[in-house]
Amino acid sequence: MKKLRFKPRATFNADLKRLASLDKSIIDEVRAAIDLLLEQQQLPPEFEDHELNRRMS
Repeated sequence: MKKLRFKPRATFNADLKRLASLDKSIIDEVRAAIDLLLEQQQLPPEFEDHELNRRMS
């Protein structure tokens, strides 16, 4: 199996930084998910679709 590489687009880090202003833990979560995808080429069930909650609802 071919080893995958993560090559982010120019806006990826800017978008991640913007999201981090809302929640600092998002950076670690995103990086962990990327590492899982690179190693296993799929995400575990905990990353499946889930109901979205609005912050101010």
